[in-house]
Amino acid sequence: MGKCHKYYDTCDYPEGVYGISRVNKKNLGLTKDEFRGRLNNHFVRLRSKMYSYRIGDEPATEKLK
Repeated sequence: MGKCHKYYDTCDYPEGVYGISRVNKKNLGLTKDEFRGRLNNHFVRLRSKMYSYRIGDEPATEKLK
């Protein structure tokens, strides 16, 4: 996420966590962090609001809006 922070809504991050600034609040077309600081195993994003991810041994979560 380091160089691609302009594509993410990081406004809900705690201040100063991971050295990431809190930017892009509620901008359309940006990806919001659904992992809440947890590490993910797989992530596929086709476009805004159309993605799938898996965290640890949990079943995959799919979002299609």
